[in-house]
Amino acid sequence: MSAIMTHNVLPADGTVALCGLGNMGAAIATRLVQEYRVLGFDLNEGRRVEARRLGVAKVSKVDELAQASVIILSLPTPAIPFDVVTRLATPLKSGSVFV
Repeated sequence: MSAIMTHNVLPADGTVALCGLGNMGAAIATRLVQEYRVLGFDLNEGRRVEARRLGVAKVSKVDELAQASVIILSLPTPAIPFDVVTRLATPLKSGSVFV
């Protein structure tokens, strides 16, 4: 059984946010869009455009990812997730989960 199923963190509203749309993030997005509405953000505009072709609803600011109750981070260095979580902490919905 997957960790998501075990912890029952499936998004009640059907929306998942994905921060980081590089190689790994794009692969994750490809799977997620089959089941969920996916909001995606990356600093690289080209990656956001490509993700849109995959069916991801791109957002222009990382803060907009707080619309989702499940936020997946696919980021290249350990320092970046701390910055993202800090930026999203205030607008985040109660009960939201970071993966």
